[in-house]
Amino acid sequence: MLKLVKGHQLCWDCGTGNGQVAGYLSDYFDKVYATDISRNQLKEAEKRNNIIYVKERAEVTSFQNDMFDLITCAQAVHWLDFVPFYEEVRRTVKNKGLLAIWGYGLLKIGNSFDDIIHHFYQELIGPYWNEERKHIDSKYETIAFDFKEIKLSKQFYIENDMNLFELEGYFNSWSSVQNYIQSNHENPVNDLITKLKESWGNTNSTKKVIFPIFTKIGRIKK
Repeated sequence: MLKLVKGHQLCWDCGTGNGQVAGYLSDYFDKVYATDISRNQLKEAEKRNNIIYVKERAEVTSFQNDMFDLITCAQAVHWLDFVPFYEEVRRTVKNKGLLAIWGYGLLKIGNSFDDIIHHFYQELIGPYWNEERKHIDSKYETIAFDFKEIKLSKQFYIENDMNLFELEGYFNSWSSVQNYIQSNHENPVNDLITKLKESWGNTNSTKKVIFPIFTKIGRIKK
């Protein structure tokens, strides 16, 4: 994606959360502006000299016109009001600048683990996801996109080595799990980890966990 960007002066990471993407982008841009509506998330974000964290909505920002070479939104656009957000993108991006929206789907480990996790995701906690989750499941094909799309020539992935304890923490971070707990007064992740443990081996050992990435990328001409 970065090969498509024409300049590397300013970038806006929208919905930055804890700043993971902003930290990565800061290696490639002179300055990164990272916004989120959660002050608590921004407090936990990685601090770097060329990252400026700002608490404000994506749909209405304090940025000047024609600022950014790249605007990114990772795993967050489905929470936004598309029409005003895209208007803000057009206003703040440079001519021929890039908007890159992306997310990641259900993790894959392989073998029987994927069947267990898919059943957990689809059947057990599926009804407890927020309505916006449908956009993740459709790989963002259901979101409005007002720009001419650039299709990438290859599939990209995030790969992490994770042990069972780390996986348990990741599953517990899902909003659907918290909604399930609130409704049923029990944590479904406990049973999931027990099932995964049967074939895991040493619980401290790690396995390669793959998150498939999907994108919507557009170049804005003014």
